[in-house]
Amino acid sequence: MLGVVASGPGPDPGPGPVDYMGASVFGIASVLVLLRATRMRVELSDVGVRMFRYFDTPLVPWADISDVVVGYYGLAIIRKDGTSVRTTALGKSNWSTWTGARSSADDAVLAIVAALREHNSP
Repeated sequence: MLGVVASGPGPDPGPGPVDYMGASVFGIASVLVLLRATRMRVELSDVGVRMFRYFDTPLVPWADISDVVVGYYGLAIIRKDGTSVRTTALGKSNWSTWTGARSSADDAVLAIVAALREHNSP
């Protein structure tokens, strides 16, 4: 689709107040998302695993966890009902995924699995 923009006679009026307001809203939203990204993490507690993600903070109880996996797209907790909860707070780089090299994400999975065994033991 081809569009043509024609300006009328006279000088260009430049950006108006709506343009400045839109840029301000976009800038504030961008800063808030970046600040939230710095707070992304995974916490282990006596209740379960809490995942601080961009827009929500789900808590997965220990009794609901069947498996924990990590890959390029982040850490995934597989629930016993087959659904998964994923966070990008922990992920493997392409290099460690391709070569099978150990990463800090693998250490996090081992810590979660150890805590899972501790909380699910009789």
